[in-house]
Parts: sequence; C-alpha cells; structure tokens
Amino acid sequence: MADLGVGNQQTKPEDLQQKDAAINGAIDGAVKHSMSTFTGAMTMMKGASRANDFLGAMATVQPEEPKQSGSGSMFAGSGPRRKKGAQTLQQMMSTTDALGHKESRDRIQSKYAVINAAWAGKRKSMKDGSGATSHDFVAELNIMKQSMAGMNTMLKQNKGLLRGFGMAQIAEADDSVQKEKVNPHTDAIISGTLSDMEQFKDKFKTLDSGLQNQVMAQGSTQTKAKLKPLVSAAAAQGPATPGQPA
Repeated sequence: MADLGVGNQQTKPEDLQQKDAAINGAIDGAVKHSMSTFTGAMTMMKGASRANDFLGAMATVQPEEPKQSGSGSMFAGSGPRRKKGAQTLQQMMSTTDALGHKESRDRIQSKYAVINAAWAGKRKSMKDGSGATSHDFVAELNIMKQSMAGMNTMLKQNKGLLRGFGMAQIAEADDSVQKEKVNPHTDAIISGTLSDMEQFKDKFKTLDSGLQNQVMAQGSTQTKAKLKPLVSAAAAQGPATPGQPA
C-alpha cells in the first residue's frame, strides 16, 4: 500500500487528487475481495467489532416465505415460522450442536463451506455433511448482502472507519495524503514552486528565510527571477558580507 501514500516529494510533488482516486479504488477492491465469501465478509465486520451488532440489527427483519416450525433464528420474534429441519444462519455458524456439545472441526468447516456456497449463489454445492436439504438461512444471507452492498461507498465517504474494517494500511495512506494537503512537505513546496504550480507559491513565502535564500543561491538566473517576488525581504537581500550589518 506504500504507493498509495505520499512518497518522495523532491523531484515533483505528488498528485494528491490522483492519490485520492487510487485510495478510493483500493477501498473498492478490498471490500469486493472481502465480500466475495461469507467468511471474508464476516472477518471484515468482526475487525470492526460490528459483526454481532450487524446480525443483531438484522433480527428485526423477517424474510418472506411461510414456515411451519423451528427456533433459534436470528430473525427471532413474531411472524412466519420456519419449517421443521430448517437451518438458521445462527445454527449454521454455531460451533456447538443442539445439546451444547462442541462440534468437530470437520463439521464446522463443512457448515461454513455450505454457507460460503450459498453466499456465492452455488446452490448445487450446498449439501452439508448431515445430508440436510433445507436451507432457509439463504434468505438471511441475501438480506445481509443487500444491507452490505453500499459498504464501499460508506467507507469512501468516511475514511475514519477504515481501520475498524481491517483496512489499516489504506487508512495510513489516506492519512498521509490528507496531512500533505493541509501541511505540504518542504520538498513539495520547493519543487512545486519551481515547477510554477500556483498552489505552492504562497506556501513558499512562509518558508524560513534561510531556506529560501539557499534555494535562491542554488538556482539559475531564471530561477532567481522566478523566486524573487516570493521570498522574504531577508532572503532577497542574501547573506550579510563582512563589514556590513546583517
């Protein structure tokens, strides 16, 4: 992610608008990658400590389709009941069985494989190790996907949330870009001014007079003429000569 942040400013200042666009593209890519699987989506949400809150908030949503019986759904409450044998998403994600016994690693992995297949829309791959054929949790997954569809837009509009969603490197790059906008690096101010970039000329006037003088001294006649209107009075006078007041 280093190329997303602000790099060497000595030769030419970074194009910060281009950096903003690259950061937004990285957010789109990161969210798309995480959302490609249910496991990835939940990892992203858990990184923000939002997975449980998100699932809890969805408990007020009731999928359509009449059900006959069942319990333990994340959509608990009044409304149509699930048919006998139907698996809720909470049940599919549980690491214990109905009696509270720890399930085997293979069983847990098998259930997650079914969830990921359903998330990807691969219904032919959705038969779990127990031979269950009822997959009512799919409706819950679909609602989740719809609710998370605008996550990349949300993160681009509020980049302060990036770290919470496991995107610390992108957040660091964005921090460096925003900091550079407010307080450009000295090298960027000098190189930008020498390149006749208007946004840096006022900043050049604020540089230490000694540094201004140093830049002037190293420049060509053309450069000196370009910088003279921008430098402070002290820098324009140059260093004091022996026998003359400073």
